[in-house]
Amino acid sequence: MSTDLVRNERQAEFIRLFVGSQWAGNASKCAAGAGYSEDTAKQKGYQLKRKFADKIQQETVRMIADSATLGLAGVLDLAKNASNDSVRLQACKDLLDRAGFNAINQIEISGLDKKSDEELKEELDRLLNANVIDVTPESSTSVEDEAILAESNNTAA
Repeated sequence: MSTDLVRNERQAEFIRLFVGSQWAGNASKCAAGAGYSEDTAKQKGYQLKRKFADKIQQETVRMIADSATLGLAGVLDLAKNASNDSVRLQACKDLLDRAGFNAINQIEISGLDKKSDEELKEELDRLLNANVIDVTPESSTSVEDEAILAESNNTAA
């Protein structure tokens, strides 16, 4: 984490431009816009972006928080006045979601807490063994082995 302080007006202007201008996110254009030389703007922008990463993050969060009321006003306006029914419906859903009244997107499983650990283990064993097919060959006697070999020798000849 950088703890560097903004020491001059050009650095402060770089941060302001990087966070909230038409050049937002473009370090070299923001450096040039803040008054740094066009020849060194790319390098200086990279350095300033790295040096003031924490400050840029703080300013970004502040701008988003400051703009939240504008976003809310826009969604409210759409919910009330949009000419398209699906746009109004989506705006209403978004408002409800953000207010904590979103639809439940999960399946509730009940009744499991009423079984003891032993009952759960027994049920698990039963389920795991329910579809097991025993494919181990039965042990054959030597007489059976000789008969099988004799038969296979007769068919091979």
